Amino acid sequence: MGIHPTLIRQGSSGSYFVRNPEAKITGVFKPKDEEPYGHLNPKWTKWLHKTICPCIFGRSCLVPNQGYLSEAGASLVDEKLGLRIVPTTKVVKLSSPVFNYPRTTRLYRLLKSDQSLPYKKGSLQLFVTGYEDAKKVFGRVNAPDYRDHEVKREFDMLFERMVVLDYITRNTDRNDDNWLIKTLNDSGSNAPESDLGVDLCTGISPVTTAPHTNTRTQASPKQMPNNANSSGSNLPSSTNTPRQLGRSSLSGSLNVNGPVAYHRRSPSAHETSISAPEPLGSSNLGQGIGGQSLYTGSSASNKGSGLELHDIQRSTELPECHRVKLAAIDNGLSFPFKHPDSWRTYPYHWIWLPQAKKRFSDEICNYLLPLLTDEVYVEELIEEMYQVFKQDSGFSKSHFKRQAAVMRGQILNLTKAMNERSTPIQLVKMTSCVIKKKGQSKFQQFRSRLPWFSNW
Repeated sequence: MGIHPTLIRQGSSGSYFVRNPEAKITGVFKPKDEEPYGHLNPKWTKWLHKTICPCIFGRSCLVPNQGYLSEAGASLVDEKLGLRIVPTTKVVKLSSPVFNYPRTTRLYRLLKSDQSLPYKKGSLQLFVTGYEDAKKVFGRVNAPDYRDHEVKREFDMLFERMVVLDYITRNTDRNDDNWLIKTLNDSGSNAPESDLGVDLCTGISPVTTAPHTNTRTQASPKQMPNNANSSGSNLPSSTNTPRQLGRSSLSGSLNVNGPVAYHRRSPSAHETSISAPEPLGSSNLGQGIGGQSLYTGSSASNKGSGLELHDIQRSTELPECHRVKLAAIDNGLSFPFKHPDSWRTYPYHWIWLPQAKKRFSDEICNYLLPLLTDEVYVEELIEEMYQVFKQDSGFSKSHFKRQAAVMRGQILNLTKAMNERSTPIQLVKMTSCVIKKKGQSKFQQFRSRLPWFSNW
């Protein structure tokens, strides 16, 4: 019979703990059709919400029922930028009688005993152990009598990384309940056996689901299992490190070497034309909005700090934190196709923490600016996001283009804030914009309408 997943009682959607043959929890599976607004959600809270308040049901800025893709997309952004705060997440297909199926499907299976329950597509995230709710930890760390300065320093470092992740993905649901923290002693003896950077397939094999078995043989961190019975989606594996600018192996058709022709048109109201950068090595690299840069490359001015980007000693990777670990979970309400403009702004709840008043450190700025100001690198990230999101049966290319436009605008604001060494609060207060791509041209458009209840 195998070991079935178990429904997680908390939350507003159908989420399941996945266990290995030793009954140890190794992952969290979130089926697409059991998401908060999915038609097979086993929890009654969202049904009640839809029945009583249909006018404000859902989030108008998000593509419906694509939370599982947002989970995998946030993991991809985390991996691509080397932040190491999101537990590895992949899109897979699993089947189990524990899942919520329509009655007709179960009846058909009873009548046809040789027929198994259909697979469900969803996100599978590596389960982390030893963590506690963030609000418990930052309450201690920010207490006036807290004396462990090393823990404070590492907490601030990880907090910055979460700000970067949430802002780029425009997470509309980052509250105090969906990020976890683990503090370790001086020796680090309580560190988990498998850290967040380990591939999802390592340590969770085999996963057995009845009535048929979906076996995942153990694989190396850079190799997905090649099993004929496995139903995991064939995602592009991002094995390149963040420092390998513009040299990722993509299944798309990005031309990163040849010359590109850029065109301009007269911008409409609330719209500014962006002169896209010429190929690497051009003397006009990075000329953008009003002389400021969108993707500046190595020759652009770093106005906020008085430095040139080519003068910055770029870190090869962000330093490892040995005393504090952070897990940014529940990223299913990220990647909107427009900035919130209906009822609520969906603020980042971390803006009320003392760390949000501290300026971005030179450490993270020197590491991320060369990445985020490289147009080829940003477009590679968006192309890899496209490979993830297009797996959905209801995928809309026009919606994805709008999601990518929001993401480019967020990256533009983030690079400006980092150049000026602003604080996360100042970053959030910046005017939201989108960067639309039409052909080889890009155009910036600012948000013209705010939500009814505006709050950052």
